[in-house]
Amino acid sequence: MAVCTGLGLLTKGPVMLVHTAPVWLLGPWWCSWARAHRMRWYGFGLAAIISGCILLAAWVIPAVQMSSAAYAHNLLFKQTSGRVVDAFIHNRP
Repeated sequence: MAVCTGLGLLTKGPVMLVHTAPVWLLGPWWCSWARAHRMRWYGFGLAAIISGCILLAAWVIPAVQMSSAAYAHNLLFKQTSGRVVDAFIHNRP
């Protein structure tokens, strides 16, 4: 889960957590193992999401340090907000 979350964060940004967090949080409703071992389920899930964020940070931090301020601003803020607020690739969903 950590690798998949990290790769999803690299390709789609923080929006990836919209897809992974509900599955993780609602796990005890659909998985009997998660129901029986709630602390382990949530603990390992949290560790996987944090590890995915670390994978993202391993790419973002050097990219921001080696680039200009304008590129860093576009990468970190404008690109993500553009995907969420205004779909700049296509006009219709």
